[in-house]
Amino acid sequence: MSDALLADSIRDIHQGSRGCDGAPRVHAELRLGGGISVGRKRVARVMRILGLAGIGARHKRRHRPAPAVHDDLVARRFVAERPDQIWCTDITEHP
Repeated sequence: MSDALLADSIRDIHQGSRGCDGAPRVHAELRLGGGISVGRKRVARVMRILGLAGIGARHKRRHRPAPAVHDDLVARRFVAERPDQIWCTDITEHP
């Protein structure tokens, strides 16, 4: 099969998936659904030439801790000089 015919098939499959499928899924659709014997790297190369790409996985973003919404009245000192001077609590929720 020539690259031009393969490109038409790839474009149809890619548009049929609303642009979501990448080379591995397009390759599987060609082999299993269409019975076309073609390699995955060739499908990837033709898709790259056509400018087609699947939607990739979203990467986890590292977030910075948010600034405190209140003042730190304890100033991170958890040892009191005498009783009833500093109070603290744990608000951890367990399911």
